[in-house]
Amino acid sequence: MKKIFTLLLLSFSLLMFAQNDPPKYIKDAVDKYYRDIGINEKDNSINKLIDSTIIPQVIMITGAKSNFITALVRQQNDKGSKLLLTPSALNQFFASEISSYVTSSKDLTFQKAYAVLSTADETLFLGGTFDTRKDETDAVRFLITTGVKGKVDDDFTSIYKNGKLQNDLGFNIKFHYIGNGSIYYEGEQEEKMSTFRENAIEKLIKEAVYDNVSDDKTTKEKQTDFYKKIAKEEVDYMRKFRLYNLSTDHWYSVETYIPVSARQYEILNDISTTQVKKENFYPWYITAGATKYWKWSSGQSCYISGFGNIKNNNNVETETLTKYTLPVYSPQNSFLIEENKTVYGGDFQKFITPSLSAEFVSFFILDGIFGFSSGIDKTFGKYDTLNWKLGIPFSLKDKEGKPSVNFELVWKEVNKDHFVGINIGFTFGKFIQ
Repeated sequence: MKKIFTLLLLSFSLLMFAQNDPPKYIKDAVDKYYRDIGINEKDNSINKLIDSTIIPQVIMITGAKSNFITALVRQQNDKGSKLLLTPSALNQFFASEISSYVTSSKDLTFQKAYAVLSTADETLFLGGTFDTRKDETDAVRFLITTGVKGKVDDDFTSIYKNGKLQNDLGFNIKFHYIGNGSIYYEGEQEEKMSTFRENAIEKLIKEAVYDNVSDDKTTKEKQTDFYKKIAKEEVDYMRKFRLYNLSTDHWYSVETYIPVSARQYEILNDISTTQVKKENFYPWYITAGATKYWKWSSGQSCYISGFGNIKNNNNVETETLTKYTLPVYSPQNSFLIEENKTVYGGDFQKFITPSLSAEFVSFFILDGIFGFSSGIDKTFGKYDTLNWKLGIPFSLKDKEGKPSVNFELVWKEVNKDHFVGINIGFTFGKFIQ
């Protein structure tokens, strides 16, 4: 009798809802949304014998019953307490989380534009990030970043001055491959997320039915917009109530710097004379590595990275040659010094320096606003040193919780010389998600 009453109630609800039957693009969006939940998870034993009385009304009227059941069983069969979400929801969740630490050109960010100023290295980087996906609802797998990097001179980078391209200016190109992010739950968190998802879809359908959606958009664009709205509602709710225990992701990176202007040195081969020879040097480098990321719902997070590096080097940069300061006299007055110029005494040599480096970054104070970082770099070959750094990273967020300014106070040792400085990363523009 109870089942008959439930079926009658469900039939009546469907009849009433049919008066506001959602458009096809909404039905397709909801159906695809449930089809994409846990799509990357291996599941060869899905049993679709589910009691139809537990299927929500909103799922029935959108025709997403089959994919809803598949998603439900996938989640129930998961043994690792992993919250199964669509690629779009994972993109939206990790986009802002990962971008919380951007203090060098090699760091990963999902925002479309960013700038990094390093006083310790005296460099400025301006770059943009580009998406390679064909469909906006697909997982973000590859990101390409390009930008301009140059030495900071007189408090800013001069690109073109007095008719000449300035020294130490070049293009930076970076490729990222991003793995499958995972979000883990405990207790009743997954059940709350599933219930909210159904309620959010019902709310969005009602809004869409009464709102006039622009006719300028194609059916595919409307479907994508609705799909991404579900993902945003889901992620916002999960963040607000911290309905997860741990999130983790990983990525691989390859970065190269291609100089377009040479770094120039004046070399004094014989210190008994004042005749100098100008040497041009192009400081290219290639870096490849991997990063693993964890964040807990308590706000604590950490990154562990390892890199292999190859760079063009010389014995001026390694401070092997002796540095001299020579006066430049006025042609009109041999007693008047116009300027002092820096020269290097000895035989100028170029060579390749390989190195291995590792870095650890953690945000654990004041809900992840700042924390601690450390790094080590071992070089090999003619320039054989062990360098290190310690830092205090900060991540400041806007009112929407997006990281807008990241900076790091740094104390570092390079070739037994100590430096204190600050690295500042500005991220702006929309997220790629």
